[in-house]
Amino acid sequence: MLFVQILKKIKKLGMIVFLIDVFLMLLHSFTSAFSLHSLLGLEDYKSKIFMVFTLIMTISFLLMYFGAKIEVKNNKKNGKRKLEFCKEMDPEFCEHQKEFLTPQTDGQGQTIPVIRISLVLFILMMLIYYSYYNAFELSSEDLSTIPPFWRGSFLYTMAFFFISVSFLIAKAAGNLTEDMMRTYILGFHVHESVLGIMLIITGVPLMATAPAYYFLEFIIGGAFVVSGIFLIGRDWQDIAKGDILVHKSKEKDYQIYVKIAEEKETLEKVHQ
Repeated sequence: MLFVQILKKIKKLGMIVFLIDVFLMLLHSFTSAFSLHSLLGLEDYKSKIFMVFTLIMTISFLLMYFGAKIEVKNNKKNGKRKLEFCKEMDPEFCEHQKEFLTPQTDGQGQTIPVIRISLVLFILMMLIYYSYYNAFELSSEDLSTIPPFWRGSFLYTMAFFFISVSFLIAKAAGNLTEDMMRTYILGFHVHESVLGIMLIITGVPLMATAPAYYFLEFIIGGAFVVSGIFLIGRDWQDIAKGDILVHKSKEKDYQIYVKIAEEKETLEKVHQ
């Protein structure tokens, strides 16, 4: 049981750090959009600051992703999933929540191979660009010196990288829902679409202000946009109803949710 508790803490730590880092990325994106780095005397450190933010985001996402994934596997091994215990309390509520979980599979799908191949190709192309062609020193006029084959290969590799990002987000979102059924801030139920909107608002300026398409700002910005669109699409039912930020006093099932959450916490303490 100690192992499960450690996984939960790793997952929650990763999620908290990830959300904080996304907010810092949003500020960086805002300052880039309005060229505020130069006014703040940070122009020379702009790229370095962004690289630090990207490193923190990557580490926190991995903590969040693998912590959630291992927890899900542990639950399956024990023959149960989160939310199963609440069927007797309110079957309709629990069935709705289960729609957002990662579906149980036999592991024979093509998702993981696509992710692996895409990431390997992307890393390979990045190494070619930044070593053989020394892309950091290329100006927009110098891009014509890069053979069309390598330039085109890099662009399509980037496209598959964005696809792999969307696959990772799809798997991570479902695994996280395994335990964190809802998120409330100041009494408001924050839907996934809020994070999606935040990611798009962050990503678009990063892509637009990046020196070139092969720079980290453009790549991360594109990953943010893809992730944001996915989260908004995943929450399409609530968006269609106009539920993005909803106060708990206006949620008909809030008391049911509180009762189930309290029961879950009690059961977890008993099994510790």
